[in-house]
Amino acid sequence: MTAKEFEAFRKACLANARSFLSACKKLDNRGSKHIRYHLATLALEEVGKIEMVAIQRMASTRHPTSEELNLGVEDHERKLFWAFWGASFARTPITQRQIDEQRDLAKIIHAKRLGSLYTNILKPIHPGSNITVAELDNIVHLAEARYGMAKYAGTTRDHDDLSDEEKKVINWFMSASNDATERKHLFSNSSNAKLAELGDSKKWAKWLYKESEKRKNAGIFILQEELKRQRPDAKDMNKPKWNVRIKVQSHSHSVRPKPLNGWNKTSDWIKLTSTKDNHELLIDFILSRSIPVTAAWEASWNMSRLFVAAMNIATSGFIWWNIPRDVAKFYEQIDDLERPGYAIAPQVSPILDVNWKDQHRVLDDNALGTVARDYAYIMDVVCFDKPKMMALSRYTNALAMLAKNDIHLRFETNIWQEFWFGLKDAVIAYGEAQKPNEVLGSLRKLFPENLHELLDEFEALENKIAQEPSKPLKDITLEEVYKAKVVFDLYIGLKAKSWAKERMTKK
Repeated sequence: MTAKEFEAFRKACLANARSFLSACKKLDNRGSKHIRYHLATLALEEVGKIEMVAIQRMASTRHPTSEELNLGVEDHERKLFWAFWGASFARTPITQRQIDEQRDLAKIIHAKRLGSLYTNILKPIHPGSNITVAELDNIVHLAEARYGMAKYAGTTRDHDDLSDEEKKVINWFMSASNDATERKHLFSNSSNAKLAELGDSKKWAKWLYKESEKRKNAGIFILQEELKRQRPDAKDMNKPKWNVRIKVQSHSHSVRPKPLNGWNKTSDWIKLTSTKDNHELLIDFILSRSIPVTAAWEASWNMSRLFVAAMNIATSGFIWWNIPRDVAKFYEQIDDLERPGYAIAPQVSPILDVNWKDQHRVLDDNALGTVARDYAYIMDVVCFDKPKMMALSRYTNALAMLAKNDIHLRFETNIWQEFWFGLKDAVIAYGEAQKPNEVLGSLRKLFPENLHELLDEFEALENKIAQEPSKPLKDITLEEVYKAKVVFDLYIGLKAKSWAKERMTKK
């Protein structure tokens, strides 16, 4: 971003801030306090954006691109924080108390803004009732003051007053403040204590940079040591070494802490943790010392993928790293220009989603018990048998495509094929059929009669696809996809159940 481009950006932000403040003044407090509060907050965020870009531009040794500037437009608290702190950063001394107050103020303003804008289903309140007149006056005056400061600051930035070393440190700080891992170090207790000790933001940022370099060098040394590490002997082989955490979305089942606590009491190598989102699950995989650093990625990838596959098989639900977003429409709004105030809302039919909510599924003790059984079976039997593993790989491929299936790129036919042909491959891999045309007869013997009609439907769909293999089949919707998934789940579940029963008999 050149000086000319920055000036255009700064003026646009100021114009936005001015329009927000102007609109804010035109409203009165009768039923509009929350709207005025929001407008004043938006004005502050525009000022914060100016500060964020200005400081990074000041510290850069070249013209950063708009992508590199990374405004963090979705991070409202960050923009508010920089609206307050940016005016003093790298210019005047600042204390730990000041930075804490500015961070807390940004959080409070954003939380109050959200609480007043959106109606809480469980605790509905009258619009603006959570905002006092004094609070409103304070934020309006604050926004006007920061707008005035930003307006008269012009484009004069202390480029020449900063050494190359200082520019490098500030540039690093801006980047680090946008990184989740580094941010933990920036605002840790020890970092805050150091800021209080130094009493100068420039010195503090320089200290943080040096500490980051120490961690980086220590990381390189540790990596070199790990690469030299010899294979552990038998007594150390199973000692915990790596902890790999993944986050998955449970599209079909709600997640509750109590069943997870029960799981964690009996599982040493896989730990489950809930989050604030009751359809989100954190899974920690503990890998032993037998896994060298060079194999940690592949080992944890395989372990996590097979475990998530087991969760899907055991629950007959949909649990994956991510889930489709645009399942009905691609637009925000379609207005009829000839009829002001009138809008249309067309969407794809049927929508590319399954209504799991009405089924009220829960990841409870029974479900987790089945997950444990199916995962143990996969690890003991399937993953060491190449044909069986190839069949399961088609299943996980289908899950991955299911997670990406939306109106922008539709995979229903492909997903159905992976589930159905993966099942047929599995039947052959287990020796229950020798050829593909024998699979249907084997499945009829294995499954109850109420599923035979479904198998006939699958065979008919397969024949239709064979006639025009290059075209998606309109007959295959998500309903057919999930039917094929459930039949695969049932087949592997029966194998796992039989395996578990045999093990119990032997014991």
